[in-house]
Amino acid sequence: VDIEAEAVLGPGEPPLRLMLALFEDGLQSRVSAGENEGRLLRHDAVARTLAGPFPLSGAKTTLKRHLRFADGQRPGASGAAVWLEDERGRVRQALAAHCAGG
Repeated sequence: VDIEAEAVLGPGEPPLRLMLALFEDGLQSRVSAGENEGRLLRHDAVARTLAGPFPLSGAKTTLKRHLRFADGQRPGASGAAVWLEDERGRVRQALAAHCAGG
């Protein structure tokens, strides 16, 4: 997946960093112990590939990256997420989109 993200920092903004992820919906796991033993749990928005942090420099930064799907990842059930976080990991802005065909 080719991702292009542009971030514009306003005057006086604290240092921020950009993070990227490919995620997959519709995963399942069978629980083998504990209070959910024997249950089949379903999971969406599971991060399968993570890239970053990419420090932002200047008022405007454009980042282009190619991310590969994880082994066995289904492109039709996948998407990309991009978010800005501060130095403490607090998310300032985020967005996500499903891949074509998903």
